[in-house]
Amino acid sequence: MPYAFDFHKLLSDASTLKVEDEDGDSLLFELRDGASDADLAALAERHIVNTPDCLDALLRTTNGGSIWTIELVGTNDGSGVVPDRSWIAINNWGNGDFDWIVCSDDPDYAVGNIVFYSHESGKHAKIADTLEDWLQNAMNEIIESGTLMHPYDFQYCTKPTSKGLYRRVYEMMKS
Repeated sequence: MPYAFDFHKLLSDASTLKVEDEDGDSLLFELRDGASDADLAALAERHIVNTPDCLDALLRTTNGGSIWTIELVGTNDGSGVVPDRSWIAINNWGNGDFDWIVCSDDPDYAVGNIVFYSHESGKHAKIADTLEDWLQNAMNEIIESGTLMHPYDFQYCTKPTSKGLYRRVYEMMKS
């Protein structure tokens, strides 16, 4: 049975939008061909997990790529590991930090939750309950503001009311 959420439609509709950063420069929207069954099997074998259906559905749509400022991790984009966790990277921040999807029983999170993990502090916090919620909310933030704020960007916000998908993550991680 196919996964219920239509990542293809979401990304196809988004690809028609012209999105600009804070300086007015166009942001890159470039998807790759979808992953094959062999790609997905190799990913699951490499991480010794069963990948969630939502991740398989997204990777079948695009096996990584750039969605404006989101850098989706594909099946062959080595992403490192989080010790003692069954997580697979989905977004590469480019600074050593990643967003991860929880793939199996975890002491802190449910399968399918999206988690930010700081490589420097080792701290982590849930961003979203589902992959589709994370992706839709991240894309909406970029459309509205021209960027997706990294959790630690919020330490420089002068207004405590500054909003963003990762605001709560920052608040949780600074304690």
